[in-house]
Amino acid sequence: MHMTSRLGTLACVLLLLLTTACGAGGDDTTSTDDTTADDTTAEDTPAADDTDDGEDGEDAEEVTELPTLRYLQASASLAYLPVYVAMGLGYFEEEGVALEDLTGAGNLTAGVQLLLDDQVDIVATGTASIYNAAAEGRDVRSVSIITPNPSQLVVLTNEAVEQLAADGITPDSPIEDRVAGMAGLTIAAPAAGSSTDIQLRRTLQEYGVQPDTDLTLQPIQDPTAAVASAREGQADGYIFSPPTGAIGAVEGWGQVWISFPAGDVPAYQGVYVVDAAVAGDLLTDQPDAVAAFVAAVDRGFATLSEDPESARAAVREFFPDMEQDLFDTSFDAILPAFADGGTPSEQGFDRTLTALSEGAEEPIDVTYDAVYGR
Repeated sequence: MHMTSRLGTLACVLLLLLTTACGAGGDDTTSTDDTTADDTTAEDTPAADDTDDGEDGEDAEEVTELPTLRYLQASASLAYLPVYVAMGLGYFEEEGVALEDLTGAGNLTAGVQLLLDDQVDIVATGTASIYNAAAEGRDVRSVSIITPNPSQLVVLTNEAVEQLAADGITPDSPIEDRVAGMAGLTIAAPAAGSSTDIQLRRTLQEYGVQPDTDLTLQPIQDPTAAVASAREGQADGYIFSPPTGAIGAVEGWGQVWISFPAGDVPAYQGVYVVDAAVAGDLLTDQPDAVAAFVAAVDRGFATLSEDPESARAAVREFFPDMEQDLFDTSFDAILPAFADGGTPSEQGFDRTLTALSEGAEEPIDVTYDAVYGR
């Protein structure tokens, strides 16, 4: 009886020892796996923490929004080349400002009023409208030149060029001969009173050609219609900025007769055409954002001068539907207009004011500080 009990007890003890031994082996395996997992976790923890820190940093950057300026220009045009370069190469963001591009969303003839009504923050508009507004005492300021030289091209049909060649006048003749040779021609041009019309009339008069009697100016505001008029023989030529101004040459039925961007007309060299303007209170309320806009545009000008091929590639993205040949010809034709950069000068102001006043019913009475002062 006692033996049986002892044997039973011994059996239980042995069974317990075996069970414990098996359990110990399992724990060792588990312990090894856990240690490996713990070691891996320990090794990964700093990396995970770094990743988290990086993600937190990225989140912080996303949360920190750049100040946004509402920017308006009349249309997609190469006249705004430095702005497109700055957009395409990310200069605005790098300088610390975002642009809400409102191209074509407003009536640019009322651009100054849009500023004063707080519908836009920056408007790229005709320099003349800014000078006139400042002369009237309206609270607007130009912060940068966008187009520091005229960008128009005078294109004549091949037939007209051949007729002039018979008289010894070619596209390479002195400017006074080329302008004089335009007497008797019909030129499609924007409506009377437009900046292009005033510019053309002044150029003609500069070299002794009276625009109202010595030739015919065919008023056509629509660029496509102006090109069609010359292409179909209803006009001997036309005047517009590229790409419209380059179409005749690219299609082969016309030739550039006068290039304002290339400085063919000395009286118009350094005459500002388009400025970027703001309402005066924006300079007080968001001076850093305005300074960032100007810095980005300045970098756009610098790239056009120092690395035109990078600028060309950046601008190309904004004109995806334009034929490559037309784009390249237009870009090359207008590029010289931006050589002077976007920083205004009193000398440039005086030249521009003189040119604008000659085309106005009354001279514009305004000072440099009223337009460009801070």
